[in-house]
Amino acid sequence: AALARSRERSEALRGRLSALSPLATLDRGYAVVTDAEGAAVTSAAALRPGDAVRLRLRDGARAARISQ
Repeated sequence: AALARSRERSEALRGRLSALSPLATLDRGYAVVTDAEGAAVTSAAALRPGDAVRLRLRDGARAARISQ
């Protein structure tokens, strides 16, 4: 009985962790944008035209440049 409760609790925690995963966010269609140094960009105001960025999506990454 104790082992079954531990397994149930472990599965519940695994589900909660999965929901918080940045990778789960990418699966929902979002992207993570990083600057040239690899730091996460969290505000459009931090970017200027011509800045190089990297876009991390669910199935890979692409380089991009800010145009406006």
